[in-house]
Amino acid sequence: MRMMIAALGCILMMVLCGACSKNRICDEPDENHGLILASVTDLCLPALGSKTYVIRDEASYQLLFPSAECAERIEIDFRTHSLLGFLVAGQGCSVKFRREVRIDKEAFQYIYKITSITCGKCKEESISYNWVIVPRLLPDWTVRFVAE
Repeated sequence: MRMMIAALGCILMMVLCGACSKNRICDEPDENHGLILASVTDLCLPALGSKTYVIRDEASYQLLFPSAECAERIEIDFRTHSLLGFLVAGQGCSVKFRREVRIDKEAFQYIYKITSITCGKCKEESISYNWVIVPRLLPDWTVRFVAE
């Protein structure tokens, strides 16, 4: 009888401990897919208050991140790359982002899609500009931003 009670106690402890474990995705880094070459997390706040950004040249980059005010600017070769930003907010103890940039050839458009995954039941709001470097965008094409 004692053995049975001890075994049931062990099973109960395993079930309770497993029920309280964190969602595994909350411990993993944000994900990038499609045309994204790199994500950039250490840029300072942009000078312009927009929700979406398409930076195709150095002049636009300088305007958005003036070097006198932004010591954290990174070097981007705009002859071969473009910079996209998409301000997305989420509520939770932490928020993870799945970012994807893909091409819609029929619409002559790039699609930057972000899926936010909230972790925990905190009421804190987290925001991210979701800056990503992609291959240079074609000049006549547009970018459509989608948040899920």
